[in-house]
Amino acid sequence: MFNQKLVVSFQCFRDSMVWHSILLYLVKDLPKLEKVSITELGRRGKLSLSGEKLIEVKEWVQHSASEAVMTHLELPTKISNGYISVLKLPVSGYVMKGIYFCVMKMKDLEGGNDGVMNNEDASADKEEAVYNEAVMEILEKHTT
Repeated sequence: MFNQKLVVSFQCFRDSMVWHSILLYLVKDLPKLEKVSITELGRRGKLSLSGEKLIEVKEWVQHSASEAVMTHLELPTKISNGYISVLKLPVSGYVMKGIYFCVMKMKDLEGGNDGVMNNEDASADKEEAVYNEAVMEILEKHTT
């Protein structure tokens, strides 16, 4: 069972890299873009950016060597995985059971986890907010 969950984790990682590429091309080719939402069929995963977060990505793409950004995606320098039998989320009050996770450390990720999952976008739905809270709990308390 754990190996199957690990495979799913890597599939999700692969999907996120594809979304990353799509996002970069959208930002580069559509400078007036105001909101992006990429959702996988079946809604297993979702990437949404708008407002200040989208502006940050646009500025990053403009100030980076655009060809290098568009053609080279960094691979993780460290990968660790684990299992949490019960994860209590203090803000939402939800309890999640049977969490398999995979954390990948990227080279030169500025700011560490700060802002990675900090979702201040008012358009985020409740499900996404709970997911973000779960990710932050895992990053803060379960990555040792």
